[in-house]
Amino acid sequence: MAIVKADIRAGESISLDGSGSARITLIAKSGQRARIEIEADASVSVRLPKTASILDTVRNGIGQKLADAL
Repeated sequence: MAIVKADIRAGESISLDGSGSARITLIAKSGQRARIEIEADASVSVRLPKTASILDTVRNGIGQKLADAL
């Protein structure tokens, strides 16, 4: 497993490619919390931390498939 650390600013993205592709965009940061947007192929499994609100996730457009997976 590779570990990559990066400092990015709001509006910047990190792209991931492998068996599927995904892009993670930092929307906003406040203190120790960050709001990110994840765009991923259907073949990419995305797991959110248990502290993430599923209603906020669906409301902010991550998608029903991800909500169903949680």
